[in-house]
Amino acid sequence: MNKKLSDRKYYLKNKDKLKKVSREYRKNNKERCKQRDKKYYINNKDEISRVRMNRYYRTTTNVCRKAYLKQIKKPLHLWTTSCGKNIKEKARILLQRAVRKERIIKPNKCSCCNRKLPKKLIHAHHEDYKKWWDVIWLCQTCHSELHIQKILNRG
Repeated sequence: MNKKLSDRKYYLKNKDKLKKVSREYRKNNKERCKQRDKKYYINNKDEISRVRMNRYYRTTTNVCRKAYLKQIKKPLHLWTTSCGKNIKEKARILLQRAVRKERIIKPNKCSCCNRKLPKKLIHAHHEDYKKWWDVIWLCQTCHSELHIQKILNRG
């Protein structure tokens, strides 16, 4: 690569001129550029898709949040899920989807004992499955103790 092009000061001073030269080159060498771009895409597919997703989420974040807030106010039976027959499964699926899309943030510590753990070891506990977004984040120990207490209180 030309030293002048790698020099940031030179680039900032001559930005428009360099872009014009680049556009002309691409226009005159379409096929060559197409092959080079294709090869680059194949070699850097993961990085390109990650950058595209980040750009997409930055531009659509507010729109997504507004739509999401409207969606969570819907009763659970109006949600369409491809799998899961009972309300418990639907609540789990919807919560997993929201966590995966980072609409609900999963903490890295238990809300009961405040022990820090990796996120994969934190469990979500639903008090009411109709309010699937309303969960308590617990470690496995606290979660099992909570269920044991509920069973003892019933019986």
